[in-house]
Amino acid sequence: MRAGELDRRIVVETITDAVSSSGAPYGTISNFATVFASVKPIRGAETLGGDMETPLADTRFRIRPLSGLTAKHRIRYGADRFDIVEIKELGRGEGLEILAKSGAEMGD
Repeated sequence: MRAGELDRRIVVETITDAVSSSGAPYGTISNFATVFASVKPIRGAETLGGDMETPLADTRFRIRPLSGLTAKHRIRYGADRFDIVEIKELGRGEGLEILAKSGAEMGD
């Protein structure tokens, strides 16, 4: 993966479940890592759920290897947030390809 291809900055976020003093559940968000990435919109595979088609992924991010990254993280790119659908290794540890779906709630 060439460095020139990684021309966008993204933030990988961690969401941690917590409980307020009144017992109400909520999630806290913290930054896991800020990295450079290539970002490309894709046509995601679709799955049929009843009569509805649901896109599995609509954006592909490629980054250098990032230890500890899992599908439980999410990505913030500009004002948009993306839920991670799948993470694939590129080559022999050259980098990671992250397939993600846009639409994570901005209020999170």
